[in-house]
Amino acid sequence: MENSVVKRKPGFQKGYDPNRNNRGAGVGSFTFLRVAAQEVLREKVDVAGDKQTRLMAILRQMASLAQAGDMKAVEFMVISAFGRPPVEAPVAVSDSNPDAPKGLVLYVRTPEEMDRAILKGAKVLGPGEEPA
Repeated sequence: MENSVVKRKPGFQKGYDPNRNNRGAGVGSFTFLRVAAQEVLREKVDVAGDKQTRLMAILRQMASLAQAGDMKAVEFMVISAFGRPPVEAPVAVSDSNPDAPKGLVLYVRTPEEMDRAILKGAKVLGPGEEPA
């Protein structure tokens, strides 16, 4: 084998790139999968002599698993039926915010509320931790 030098491509360079994809991903690439899955789930199947959709058969099976005590199935059924429940987290107002009353505890439900509270000088309380 000859003694040859391998040329490497240069790293990232600022400016125009002719290989850049300005149009993004193809239109409908994920939508096709979703539509196909919905079409399959809408098909009628025979379950114990009863004609029902595949989706209904799956949901009935998940409901029976939930009733038998499978906690993942319980979580799936509750979230599917009623949506994800809000989570409350205690946040204590810290000394860095002099305008806030001392010992005040806020209960935030969303990550956005938590971020706003922390930016305003709040401290997240741990389990069993009391505000200072």
